[in-house]
Amino acid sequence: MRPFTRTIVPSGQYQEVKKVGSRYIVSLEPSEEDKQTKSVECWECVVDSEPDLIALNADLQEYKAYVAEVKLKQAKAQKIKEIEAYDVSTAVNSFTITKNGELVTDYWIPRDIRTSLEGDVMAASSIGDTYKFDIREMGITLELNCNKFLEALSILRQYAYTAYNRTSEHMANVNNLASIEEVSQYDITTGYPEKLTFDIDSLK
Repeated sequence: MRPFTRTIVPSGQYQEVKKVGSRYIVSLEPSEEDKQTKSVECWECVVDSEPDLIALNADLQEYKAYVAEVKLKQAKAQKIKEIEAYDVSTAVNSFTITKNGELVTDYWIPRDIRTSLEGDVMAASSIGDTYKFDIREMGITLELNCNKFLEALSILRQYAYTAYNRTSEHMANVNNLASIEEVSQYDITTGYPEKLTFDIDSLK
């Protein structure tokens, strides 16, 4: 593919074809004059023989399509990174723990810890009614009813599953967009489930 360069030239110096030594500088599709700078933008390439402008214009359209495709892919990749970052942020990955209607903390239990906890709580339920849940980051230990805690973990698992599906939908939607403008305007925050609140007293 023939490369072209987007170039700014003074309006009075613009020439569609200019011979320099044994080569030709071809400047295609000039923009309207910028009145402040008295210049135009154009696509420029260098050829070794007298240029075929029809063929060069066709080459330019191919090159512009290629550049547009690359830029669109880059925009999508950047938006996907934003979606991934939002997915693991506290905007999605957190729930609220309250006591008597008052905030105790915002917290999150990652998938691997949830799986481990479910196994531990089920094991504890076979020998008793309660499970001591340590929130080590805050030095808090909660003694919770096993069945109620398992139900809360199940609700949390469903929330995480729904949020994950929404993240996947956002990624698929972005990959199907047709323009950089659409990618830029795409709202990655919509459609996530309402964040959960668990009251300590209701889990005892």
